[in-house]
Amino acid sequence: DTTSSYPKTKLTNKWENNISFRKTEFLSIEIEVFDKDPVFAAKIANTIADYSDTLYNKIKHERAKKAFEIVKKEYFDAINDVQKMQDSLQKLRELGVVNYEAQSEVYSDAYAQALAKGNKDGAKAIEEKFKILAQYGGTYQMFDEILTNESKRLSELKQKYIEAKVDAEQYIPYKFIVSRAEVPEKAYYPIRWLVFLGGVLSTLILTFFILAFVSQKKKSEFKNEQ
Repeated sequence: DTTSSYPKTKLTNKWENNISFRKTEFLSIEIEVFDKDPVFAAKIANTIADYSDTLYNKIKHERAKKAFEIVKKEYFDAINDVQKMQDSLQKLRELGVVNYEAQSEVYSDAYAQALAKGNKDGAKAIEEKFKILAQYGGTYQMFDEILTNESKRLSELKQKYIEAKVDAEQYIPYKFIVSRAEVPEKAYYPIRWLVFLGGVLSTLILTFFILAFVSQKKKSEFKNEQ
C-alpha cells in the first residue's frame, strides 16, 4: 500500500520475514516463500527464480557488449594496419623489390657473370637494380617481418572477435531448476494449534503474574495497617 506510512520499509520487512534463500549441500539455491495465499507464494518463488536468470544474463550481456566493442575496434584496427602494410609492400614490388635476400644473391651472381663476359650494359642494368634494392630492400624486409607478425596477431584477434560477438549476442539460460515451487497440500506456517496453544500459555502466564502482583500488594497493605 503506497498510501500508508513508510511503504518501502514495510515492504522490506515483509520481504525479509517471508522470503528466505538457502544454499543446499548440492550447491543449489533453495527459495522459501511464506504467504497467506499459497498460490501467490509459489508464484513469487518461481518468479524470483526466473528473474534471477534474466538479471544474470542482463549483467553478463552488458559486460560482454563492452568487451565486444573493445575487441571489435582492436580487430578492425589490425585489419587496417595489415592492409596498409600490404599496400606498401605492393608498391615496393612494383619497383622491383620482391625478396631482399634472394634478389641480392641473384643480382650478385648476375653482376659477376656480366663483368666476366665483359657485358657492360648488362652490368650497368644490374647496378641500377642494386641501387633500388639498396634503397628499398631494408624497408621491404621490415614491412615483411611486421606483416608476418601482424597476420598472426590478426588471426588471434579474429578468434577473439568471433567469441566476443557470440557472447554479446546470444542468450543462454544459466539456471537449472531442480524443482519448481508448487502449492502445498496443507498450510506449512503458521501451525494453527501451536499458535492457539501459544496464545493460551501466554494468557495463563500473564494472569499468573497479575495475580502474584495483586497478592503481594495486598500483603504489603496488610502489614502497613498493622
